[in-house]
Amino acid sequence: VIAILACHNVALSNQSILVLSYVLLYGYQINDINIYISRVCALAVGGVIVAGIFYIKQRKQKFENTFSDIIKGFNFSNDRTKWQLKLTIAVCSGLLIGDLLNLPKTIWIGLACISVVQPDKKRVDIRCKERIPFAIVGCIMFYILYCILPKEFSSLIGILGGIMCGFSATYKWQTVFNTFGGLTSAVPILGLEIAIIFRIVNNVFGAIYGRLFSKIFDKIEEKIISRSIIEEMKISEEM
Repeated sequence: VIAILACHNVALSNQSILVLSYVLLYGYQINDINIYISRVCALAVGGVIVAGIFYIKQRKQKFENTFSDIIKGFNFSNDRTKWQLKLTIAVCSGLLIGDLLNLPKTIWIGLACISVVQPDKKRVDIRCKERIPFAIVGCIMFYILYCILPKEFSSLIGILGGIMCGFSATYKWQTVFNTFGGLTSAVPILGLEIAIIFRIVNNVFGAIYGRLFSKIFDKIEEKIISRSIIEEMKISEEM
């Protein structure tokens, strides 16, 4: 549902934010009711701020597609719907495999799948090749900063990563600095070394799995299309 409603125009990459939000909420589960209420309030405040900015900036833009148009646009014959299906199954199955293997922070597998499984098939291989080495670079940089900085400032590494990610113009360095935030939240739970190990393991697995899943999905799609063409040709010949 998120993929269908959030990415009618794939070029805008709106789905990245909403699907990412789902994976983040999935990966950071909470049991305390007070923390849950605080999270809901924070999401509401953030939503109002973002919606307000969006309205101010985009209120003069015309969006002619209605909700019913978006639903009607869901069709397995078009590339957008095929990619929505591919992304959904890749992310959910990647998270499932991670959970079945009892890997900590399976959220990182889902994030890697989101990053690699792109609408443009040419970018899938590029994203996979870039994500793995630069995720490792990010882990090394985090380790150095964590060891150098005083312990009371270690929590600021995640904030630094978020700021630097905003200034990063390439996917490579975005991958590096995104590592800071993920490890900052994981280190207090898993410890420094274990968090870094599984950050690398989950990213490698997620990136490779996303790439293989995309390739298999595309091959199955090609076979289905080929069979349908052959059947149509047979029918036309019989007629």
